[in-house]
Amino acid sequence: MNRNLELLKRKEEVGDGVFMRPQEILNISMDSSLSVEEKKGLFSGKYKSKDQILRDKAKRIEEERKNQPKKPAMTDQEIMDLNPVFIDPKIEAIKHLHPEQLDIKN
Repeated sequence: MNRNLELLKRKEEVGDGVFMRPQEILNISMDSSLSVEEKKGLFSGKYKSKDQILRDKAKRIEEERKNQPKKPAMTDQEIMDLNPVFIDPKIEAIKHLHPEQLDIKN
């Protein structure tokens, strides 16, 4: 009875007991943000909507992040290696002069 009612609403059966309008089927098929497995999940009834897929994906990513070992992004030595001191030759030359040797006017 339920199947006949869905067919009368012009929906197509895409999975066992899963009915969708042709436009919904096309939108899911053409959605590049969904993987093939996610599209199959929608058509089979495993997922009810794209929002459910996104929630499940976010949970899975969060779990994977929690399971990764915690370590600092960079060690102190790596930071020192990336931050060399800039030496300006003009300033270095001035530092060695006696104040009387500085000619500020020129």
